[in-house]
Amino acid sequence: LGFIVFCIILFLVLSWLGYIRPLGRKYMSVLNPYSRLEHALIESVQEHRPTAWGSFYYDLGLGAFFVPLGLFFAAQSPTNRNLFLCIFGLTSIYFASSMVRLTLLMAPAFCLLWALALVRLLRPFITIMKEVPTIPRRKIGLRAHVGKEFSGAFLILTFLLLTFTFVLPSPTSMFPRVFDHAYMPTTLASASMPIKPPGTAVGDWFDALNWIRTTDSVKVVASWWDYGYWITTIANKTSLADNGTWNWTQIEKIGLMFVSEETEAVEILRKYDATHVLVFTTFRSDGSDQGWGDEGKWWWMARIANGTKWMGKTVRIYEEDFGSRNKETGRWEWSEEGQATVIYKLMQYGRDTRLDRQSTVQLEHFEKAYFSEGKSYGEVIPLVCIYKINYD
Repeated sequence: LGFIVFCIILFLVLSWLGYIRPLGRKYMSVLNPYSRLEHALIESVQEHRPTAWGSFYYDLGLGAFFVPLGLFFAAQSPTNRNLFLCIFGLTSIYFASSMVRLTLLMAPAFCLLWALALVRLLRPFITIMKEVPTIPRRKIGLRAHVGKEFSGAFLILTFLLLTFTFVLPSPTSMFPRVFDHAYMPTTLASASMPIKPPGTAVGDWFDALNWIRTTDSVKVVASWWDYGYWITTIANKTSLADNGTWNWTQIEKIGLMFVSEETEAVEILRKYDATHVLVFTTFRSDGSDQGWGDEGKWWWMARIANGTKWMGKTVRIYEEDFGSRNKETGRWEWSEEGQATVIYKLMQYGRDTRLDRQSTVQLEHFEKAYFSEGKSYGEVIPLVCIYKINYD
């Protein structure tokens, strides 16, 4: 106890003297999930969201019910090994609940606790099944006893429960649930859409990235940070922001660029020597929003850009100024101010072009460089739009 107190005092003194740097914002946001509400950028990342109960059940299935039993059995026999397992399990549950991406780190603890629960639950019934039957000489003082029939029924029920969950296919699939999860396509292969493509992949992003890689005029691509790693890794071109989200200031400027008018946006792009702008939109055949592309992300662009310092002043942006949701249809309707933003113009121009209709959008500083095929998947059409920037 004295050694622990000494270490705490030493840590505080070294931190106060500046020899130990404070924890990063991402680590602090795991310890204190409410701190994410102070930073729109951290809150906007889907992997940083708290884990919902449905996500636990989707990943763990019946294991979500066995883990509390595993903790109970481990605490019931407090050996060093079991105490470590309890600490490992409880801390991993807290961190995974705080941030959904940390469910991967929770998996080993859950596997151990689940296995412990199954072993401790089934061991007594297996022992009873192995007992040699004896004929009592007298039936005086009979006590309640679990017979082989009940033990066998319990083992069979447990076996069927696990079989139906992890072995037999679900009604909507030809694979068991665990394999069905494994066959989920990567984000790139499904073009950032929560669908399983009928073929090997949705080719819109692959084709767009290949065009960027093979086009010499493309030097620096401005896009939302979600697509940064794809642009730098696959297209081998410079992106202004990527999924690391370390450069907060630059991401704020990109968000400000997208929710600004063209003349203001061009000045921001000029600062970073961008040559092209990329947007990704998903929509239905009638042209309405689907919400899987930038039409569902511009909210965060506005929130992150709010309070950004630009041209010597603090910019205030409120997404309510860009439109409102129709109470009857439930669809978002852009206001006149919203229709003047770069993100609306670039998405709407691409949609109108794909649907072969006359576009009302007039582009001043952007011109079409490349649009993906935009093949329809059910009623949803994904479209990657790349525009060349005209600074003149």
